[in-house]
Parts: sequence; C-alpha cells; structure tokens
Amino acid sequence: MDRLKGLKCRECGRGYPSSPSHVCEFCFGPLEVDYDYAVIRARISRARIEAGPKSIWRYADLLPLDLEPSWIESVRSRLPELPHALWERLVKQYGIPEYDADVLTETRALASYYEEVVTRSGQPKLASNWIMTEVLRELKSEDEIRSFKVSPKMLCGLLDLIEDGTISGKIAKEVFGEMVLNGKGANEIISEKGIKQISDLGEIEKLIKDVIEKNPDQVARYKAGEDKLIGFFVGQVMKATRGKANPKIVNETLKRILSET
Repeated sequence: MDRLKGLKCRECGRGYPSSPSHVCEFCFGPLEVDYDYAVIRARISRARIEAGPKSIWRYADLLPLDLEPSWIESVRSRLPELPHALWERLVKQYGIPEYDADVLTETRALASYYEEVVTRSGQPKLASNWIMTEVLRELKSEDEIRSFKVSPKMLCGLLDLIEDGTISGKIAKEVFGEMVLNGKGANEIISEKGIKQISDLGEIEKLIKDVIEKNPDQVARYKAGEDKLIGFFVGQVMKATRGKANPKIVNETLKRILSET
C-alpha cells in the first residue's frame, strides 16, 4: 500500500518498517500506522471517487483525515445540539425525570415544542405530563408536532388556567379535546361552554351546607370516626356542580365545616 510509510511510535515519533512490531524498542510506546499524506493528496480526485464502488468504500482514499484541531473545533461549534446533550440538558435544566427526557427527545421538533411551552409557562413537569399523555395521544408520530393545531402558546394558556385554579385537570382535558378539534384557545372555549371552575368560597360553602343538611346519617358516621366518608361528601358537591367545583377548596372547606357541625 503506497500510502503507508510504515509504523511510528505514538510516544517518541521514531519510525519503523511495516513489520509485525507492536511497541517502540527505545521508549516502549505503542506503534501506529504512519500514513504518507503527500501520496494520498496527490491521488485523490472527484472523478476517482465517483468511479469507485457504489458503497462507502469509494471514499477509502480520503482516510485517514489529517485535520487541524482548530478546524474540527470550528465545525463542532456550528453543529446543532446533539441528542444526548439535549437529553442531559433537559434533565438538569428543568429537573424532569430521565424517562420524561427519553420521550421528549425522540425528535428535535418535540423537544423544541416542550421547551417553548416551559419557557412560556414556567411549569416543566406539568408541561411534560401533558405533552407525554394528551398531546402525543393525538399524534400518529412525534414529527406531526410541527403542524399540530394546539401551538405551544395555546397549551401554555391551558396550563396556566389549571395552575391558577380557573379550571380543574378534568375540565382541562375536555377543553383540550375541543382545542384539537377546532383550533380555538382555551379561554374562548371556556367562555362558550360556561365550564369555568367554581372557586368562590361563599358559593362552595353554600353547596357544602346543603349537602350536609341532606345527609344527616353520613354526617353522624363521619363525626363518629368514619373519616373515609369525606370522599362521599366531596362526590356530592362535585355532582351538584357537574364537576366544576375546585376540588382542593371543596376538600378544605368540607373538613372545616364538618368539624364545626
């Protein structure tokens, strides 16, 4: 092979003929192939490469590459974020579980969608939960996220409504379904359907007192120590409001009123 000069010690640079030697006899450093780059440069041409075999071996004459470290670094700096680096950053920057990062980095488009939602909402885990369940359920493949009707801004608006207590998680799923179907924003759908969550304390107290008044036997059992009956009372209030009452406020207010009864 005329493009090989022989062997060269990696440590001291001393040359050797291409014989079955393995270490330098002077410094005992490992021997590696010493290429004649002048010969390689002289024999390479576009025509030669194109006339070669229709496989990766047509580029054999290009190997090995004798590249300047500065050139390699300049190319590396222009590369997009590589998949594993992206995965590591999502885990560290947003504190999401590794499993979430596995799913969200399946495609760059999906990861970008997630990051835009998080940037707008500031809710990393809530965003990943919704994307991994509700969003991906609507897509045949992760790449369809590019043309998904519910934009990151729209999803962020929905998550904000959950966070501030305007709607419950259950109502949010109903709203999300409508967003996917017609492309409308969450606020518009909530206004049209009148499904805003009931968080007014006075209204909730009135509903709870009505439920307590209608179920004296259950109240007596609860007061006697059957704490699990709290679920019954919550269910009655939610039934009366068709699921619109804020469950957190209902739970807290129920316990307070029952303790005072």
